[in-house]
Amino acid sequence: MEILAVIIVPGKIITGICFPNYQIENKCPHVTLFTNEWQARLSNDLLFETCHNPGGAFHEAYNNLKLKGQVFDSNHKTMKADAVKIDKKNPGS
Repeated sequence: MEILAVIIVPGKIITGICFPNYQIENKCPHVTLFTNEWQARLSNDLLFETCHNPGGAFHEAYNNLKLKGQVFDSNHKTMKADAVKIDKKNPGS
């Protein structure tokens, strides 16, 4: 499996974005690479809010990876989202 991008929440979780050649249940395919303060299941919420959600900070970049197989250009190797809200008490809500 090839990891095409990585989302890092410093000190909390690291999630790798991938698109395997088989059916999965998650809306955003991924591999949880590291957890600290957050449980692994929060990778789903993180990716939904930042990538799948049309208002998400990485929505356009995610779609480029998924639909077009494009990677970030040299100006976008690192992207940052400052205001992502994840409800840790009610995941998936």
